Amino acid sequence: MGNCMAGVERINVVRIMMDSGRIIELKGPLQVRALINDFPGYAIFRRGSATSPLMDHEQLESGRLYYLLPMAREQSEFPNSEAIEEFATRMTPLRLSTETSSELVMNTTMGSSLEVLPSPGNGVWRVKLVISSDQLAEVLSEQLEECDVCVD
Repeated sequence: MGNCMAGVERINVVRIMMDSGRIIELKGPLQVRALINDFPGYAIFRRGSATSPLMDHEQLESGRLYYLLPMAREQSEFPNSEAIEEFATRMTPLRLSTETSSELVMNTTMGSSLEVLPSPGNGVWRVKLVISSDQLAEVLSEQLEECDVCVD
């Protein structure tokens, strides 16, 4: 009745996820500089490695997903993970958004479960946090309690 191509893998395609969550597909392999020239101030990152961008001469391999993210304005803004964790503990209240799920660029098996991305210039910080389902339930119940107080 119709052809289904959902299970077919695109072998010669390099997928790039932008900071907006949009995915662009390009015929690969290609060099990083070919893509970066069109996006000044941005860099290409491998999955699970949001702190070290790929060099201009490196090849983007077909069949892989990469991330196109803005470069940090100041590389020394958070020099170590302790500073990141301290910053995250001061951030209250925690707000969860489904929009940020497409922007997760850190593989939790390779490092910390916390990531703070640079502000895009509008005064908003995005904090990526990987937590267990029990912790998520606790956070959501706290938010519901806050909402109940506001309504009464």
